[in-house]
Amino acid sequence: MTTPMPSASSPATISQIYSAVAAAAAQPSQSSALATAVAETVPAWGCATTFTPTTAIAYIYSVRLDIGTVVGHVGYLTYTTAGTTMANQWMCLADSQGTVRAVTADQGTAAIPASTWASFAVGTAYTAAYTGQYYLGLMIKATTLPTLVAAASPQATFVTGTSVPGSLLGGASSTAQASPPALGSALIAPTAVTAIPYLFAAP
Repeated sequence: MTTPMPSASSPATISQIYSAVAAAAAQPSQSSALATAVAETVPAWGCATTFTPTTAIAYIYSVRLDIGTVVGHVGYLTYTTAGTTMANQWMCLADSQGTVRAVTADQGTAAIPASTWASFAVGTAYTAAYTGQYYLGLMIKATTLPTLVAAASPQATFVTGTSVPGSLLGGASSTAQASPPALGSALIAPTAVTAIPYLFAAP
């Protein structure tokens, strides 16, 4: 749910400020890299580094969706290192509790090219049931993992900072992954990682 902003007679708590800033940062803006994007993990202007995932780990990152928003595709942008000797690869959309609401098919052994936009259809398009926090998830199991376009400091502090006043806004989630998760299954809460990869959702 949305977090109300404090009034002059009700000073902001650290948790309120954190939630309000995080919600604003997760919304698509005029700097969106894709005209069709309904959610992005980080604005295009914030992408100044790369992130290399660890094989067989699911990563999830916070985005904001308005009620009624339809998500039919999800994707990412690779940098200069391709993914090779692939085993499994998928993406998903989860709600604020980590429950999987939409998921792609396993892309299997298909190579992941360098410097390429990747976009995948989910099995069944999901319509947001509430306005607020969701998670975009990514899992790649391979011998050589691709580098992904990502955000560095200070944006990455949202997933690397300690003593977070609410739920961490992204990071490493479920481990020892292979096949895509079933709809309705739960991903574990994220733990801190080094950066925020650019992930997007579109109709």
